[in-house]
Amino acid sequence: MVGSHSAKRLVIDLRDCHGGDNQKFRALLLALIRDVTINQPGKVFVIIGRATFSAAVNAASDLERLSNAIFVGEPTAGAPSSWGDPRKITLPNSGLIVGVSTIDWRDWTPDVSRPWIAPDIPAAASSADHFAGREPAMDAVFCFPRQTAFGDILENVVRAGGGIETIMRLYYRQKSDAVWADEATEQAMQRLGAYMVSTKAYREALVTFKINFRDYPASLSAALQTVQKAQESDPQNQALTDLAAKLNDLKRLQ
Repeated sequence: MVGSHSAKRLVIDLRDCHGGDNQKFRALLLALIRDVTINQPGKVFVIIGRATFSAAVNAASDLERLSNAIFVGEPTAGAPSSWGDPRKITLPNSGLIVGVSTIDWRDWTPDVSRPWIAPDIPAAASSADHFAGREPAMDAVFCFPRQTAFGDILENVVRAGGGIETIMRLYYRQKSDAVWADEATEQAMQRLGAYMVSTKAYREALVTFKINFRDYPASLSAALQTVQKAQESDPQNQALTDLAAKLNDLKRLQ
C-alpha cells in the first residue's frame, strides 16, 4: 500500500493496542524493514502511549530494534520484557479456568528491567486535549520537519524533546545499517554537540562529543573550539569549565 500510494511518511499507531497474537505483527514488520523507500529516518513514526500493552509492546520493541522509526507519545503501559501468550487451563479440583502465560518475551536491549519503551518525542495527551479533539502525538508527527539529512533529523528530534538515549540509539542504528553505514556523520554530530552547548545541555553535549571522538578522533579539536567560544561569552560558567576539562582529558588520551 505504501508503494502504490507514494507515501511520504508512515505512522503506526499503537496507543490503544492492548496486545494480541505476537506472530500476526511479523508480516507488517518484514514489509516495513524491506521497503527502503519508506523505512528511512524521519519517514517512519510509531505512536505509543499509556494503553500500549502486552504484544503491542513487543511489536514496539521489534520496531525500535529493526526499523528506522521515531517514537512519539508517552511511555508504554507494559515492559518489553514480560511473560505472555497465555494458555487456558482448567483447575482439576475447582473446575475454574485460568490463563497462564507460556512465553517469556525478552527485550532486545540487555536491560531486562526496562519498565517501558519511552518515546523519542514526548507528546502527552490530556483530558482537555481529548474533549477538544486535539491529537498532540499526531500534531508532533505533522510538525516534524521533512528534512532527511541525518544531522537535521538529530537536531529536530532534540528540539522536539528527545534526550541523549534517543540520540545514541539513532546514531548507532545509522552506523549499523548497511544502507547508511558509510555515510560520514562527523559534521552532523559536531553540529548537534554545538547546539547542545548553546542550550546549556552540557552533559548531553559531552556524550555527543565523546561519541564523535570515538569514530572521528580529529573532531575533538572542533568540539574544544565550540566550548572555548562559549566560555568567552560566559567566562564564569563552571559547567563550561568542567566540560572543557573533560574534553581536554580526552585529548590527552590521543
